[in-house]
Amino acid sequence: SDSITVLVDKPWIAIDSNKTSPYRDNVYACWTQFNKDANGITKNSSLVFQRILPTPLPQKVLYNAPFTFGSQIGCNLAIGTNGEVYVPWFNYELGGPYNATLQFRWNDRGGEDWGWGRIQNVTSFRRFVNAQNCPGATKDCIIGSTNPNTYFRIGFMPGIAVDMLGGIHLVY
Repeated sequence: SDSITVLVDKPWIAIDSNKTSPYRDNVYACWTQFNKDANGITKNSSLVFQRILPTPLPQKVLYNAPFTFGSQIGCNLAIGTNGEVYVPWFNYELGGPYNATLQFRWNDRGGEDWGWGRIQNVTSFRRFVNAQNCPGATKDCIIGSTNPNTYFRIGFMPGIAVDMLGGIHLVY
């Protein structure tokens, strides 16, 4: 069968509450969307953005690729002082299963489709990993310090904020 199951993962929401923004009270969301075939095998993943209010816009795929190594995941949102929408995420397509690239796009038109800047590669890094001892999600855990049979899953998601002067702050 050609049926596809869609899994929405790690959604994020933000509201433009800036008093002087022309897009004040707009509500935005982003998420990772995994598309699985009838056998449950992930075929691709997309990073999806949507303006929800005041008038819903069609979903915008910010990045789409065949699924390998974990693909792109973990979007976040921040709203700038003039209503700019900033969206960072991690891309595991670039560099193999234990490396990631922090990527970023912005929109200065209230989420309208034509307002998106090009994808920026912010930085690349090697993920903290101890793969041989971690069950399940082998790329996202560390071993317990007192008991080697325990592990802690690590969520690698970027954080973003915009200060009152419009400065963008990304953490990962």
